[in-house]
Amino acid sequence: MNTATMIAATALSTTLVGSLALSGCVPARPAPCPSLSEATAAKPPDSPPHVYRLEFSVTSGEANATPLREQFILNLAERQHGDVAVGRNVALQPAGTGGGGSPRADVGLRLGADCAASGEDVLVQVRLEATDAEAAPAGGPVPIHKATGSSDVLVRPGQPALALRMDDGHRQYEVNVTATRLR
Repeated sequence: MNTATMIAATALSTTLVGSLALSGCVPARPAPCPSLSEATAAKPPDSPPHVYRLEFSVTSGEANATPLREQFILNLAERQHGDVAVGRNVALQPAGTGGGGSPRADVGLRLGADCAASGEDVLVQVRLEATDAEAAPAGGPVPIHKATGSSDVLVRPGQPALALRMDDGHRQYEVNVTATRLR
């Protein structure tokens, strides 16, 4: 190979490498978030399931009040369901003079989650149910306020991601999740 051919080949390879590097810098459309069944179908069936620690932070509050923060940790294997509930059990009717027991209901937060590997990321399906007992009017039943929401979020391990935000006019709720691969 003569010097002129070598210089031309070097210039061509530099141009190709430079254009390939630049083409990687162009923002691409984000890939659609796979469904849980698509994410689990991509993994070979004979490999053991990954296990993830999912750290949830649920912030709730009224518009002009200090927000409350609840934190939950679920350790889940792929394709497994996790559920956590916190709250209290309240009477739905004021104590009567008839001596009979009043019906009761659980109020508080219930968070459910499922997860699956999706490449290096984790697809997390989140469900939140928030119920709140309000003050009963004189002699009347206790009003129960309920808000529910669900969402799918693709989480990069070690980085928090917003999974769900809802504002029902009564309270605002925000759920963030961080995933850590344990195995």
